[in-house]
Amino acid sequence: MNESQALPDFKKRKQKRVDEQITDFLRNELKRGKFKPGTRLPTTQALADRWQINVATVHTAMKSLVEEGLLVRKLRLGTFVSERKASSRHAAIWVSSSVQQPMPNYWTARIMCRLPGLLRQQEIPTKLYWSWSVEHGQYDGFGYDEFLEGLTRDSISVIAHISGWWGEAAERLIQQRQVPIVYSPGVSIPGQLSVSHDEAAVIRQGVEHLLAQGCRRIAWLAWRDLKSGPGDVLYETFCSALRERGVEARESWVCTDLDPNLSGAGYSEFREIWTAHPEKPDGLLVTDDVLFQDVVTAISELGISVPSQLKVVTIINRGAAVPCPSFPAARIEIDPDAHAEAMSEMLVKLVRKQPIAEPQVIVPFRLIEGYPLEPTPAKTETFQVNR
Repeated sequence: MNESQALPDFKKRKQKRVDEQITDFLRNELKRGKFKPGTRLPTTQALADRWQINVATVHTAMKSLVEEGLLVRKLRLGTFVSERKASSRHAAIWVSSSVQQPMPNYWTARIMCRLPGLLRQQEIPTKLYWSWSVEHGQYDGFGYDEFLEGLTRDSISVIAHISGWWGEAAERLIQQRQVPIVYSPGVSIPGQLSVSHDEAAVIRQGVEHLLAQGCRRIAWLAWRDLKSGPGDVLYETFCSALRERGVEARESWVCTDLDPNLSGAGYSEFREIWTAHPEKPDGLLVTDDVLFQDVVTAISELGISVPSQLKVVTIINRGAAVPCPSFPAARIEIDPDAHAEAMSEMLVKLVRKQPIAEPQVIVPFRLIEGYPLEPTPAKTETFQVNR
């Protein structure tokens, strides 16, 4: 700030709040080029002392300018005038994990590893932003700070959303910059670009396969609570597939609220289903390969004969390391590489301003039956994410 410049008297202007007056003043100074890009501004305390106002008021004003992209906050360094560099625009790959489960699962890891290589082949610069959600609306990690800075500088051309969320501050910048987003499975936003598989069709395929094998007492294990909302699509799909064949869905055999942070959750729940009542299920649908590992251990310890006593269908990710049980189990295989390829195609079109014929791409799956499970090799490659 120019020390010789007459200090504005914000307190005398009653038509706006003081923080709004400061925001307008600084915005005008920045837009008139009073400060070069990259210039470090005085601290909020220094500005508050200079203008003889409350430091919280200055903080509120500067926060507004950060969200507008005119200022950039750098952790432990201060607040700087934004530097917009069109030449540094790149595709952002966003991954957010919880502090309870900081490492991504196989599905997330596979897509976040595969996607940069696919985009690099198309000569599109790419950067991975990895953050952690501490609690609702709170994020931490270098990835989050860099993501906000990239949005502020308008250097992010498109976003590949792999997992988690980015909070209100980033959401406002994305809307202001009109940054296009391609969403991966697990995020359902009507009208948005997305790549996914038909989860309801996967559940129906698993149930119908067990029914075709003569099963009439079918159990189901899954991670999330599919019965929490009225008319949940996946839970209703499971029940309706049974009803159509005159088979009852038994609540005590449906466990879809397992916590993925709880080690051995599938082992405990399957043992409880099997031992709680003299009548046992004759079919089992497991909708996750990690849960299936737990179930394999429980089946072995309980001495259950598969397929004579129990027939099993599991949903797995292609290329994931799955247990190789001594019993035959059918698998419904979903390919994360196919999802990464579909996302890459959509992102490339967005960067090149090409039309997108299918805004919601559904990647097919396949059922493989009749032999013990073995891992299906996934294509391996080395890559380097631009940082």
